[in-house]
Amino acid sequence: MRQIAGTYALQGDNTNVLKALEAALAEAKAEHDKRTTAILHSQIATVLANGASANAAHQSIAQSKAAVADLPWNVHFYDAMAHGLLKHWGPAGQELAALKAQAEKDDGVPKPMLAALEGYLLTQQGKAAGALRILMAADTTNLLVMNRIAEAHSALGHTAEAAAWNNRVNSNYAINLADFTNVNTRRRARLAVR
Repeated sequence: MRQIAGTYALQGDNTNVLKALEAALAEAKAEHDKRTTAILHSQIATVLANGASANAAHQSIAQSKAAVADLPWNVHFYDAMAHGLLKHWGPAGQELAALKAQAEKDDGVPKPMLAALEGYLLTQQGKAAGALRILMAADTTNLLVMNRIAEAHSALGHTAEAAAWNNRVNSNYAINLADFTNVNTRRRARLAVR
């Protein structure tokens, strides 16, 4: 189901992304997989937030938090993204802080995801120069980091640099359709160079 959601995400079809994620959520619940349930609720929140459905996104965020006591890092990441898409900077910052605290204790939190999240939030708040400092210190071979670098350059009016970074994303054909984040990265980069 998650690969199907990835296919729809690559196409920019939010309605079917939501349906596929909801089907994956039903499957995770049937299997009593609380961690995956929490992650899927938070991914659904980002889709809902992207569609400007704030109430539904907040409900899905609450469900992600209630699904399991020991929250996977992904929940903080996607919940922060959902809040960021809604331009709710306070809650987004709280999720970022929670993710940073979790990263200090858990080596399983990918550092590039943390940098990409912080870079995204800074860029969206008009602090693209600060975002670039963080992003350029991260793993610049990571697709999401590359995409956030392109967005920061674009926000600063550096069109050639933004295009170069987007082209790096688009020329990387190693993509897993189950990887919701990287599929969306490819879609954003493809749209940016059109």
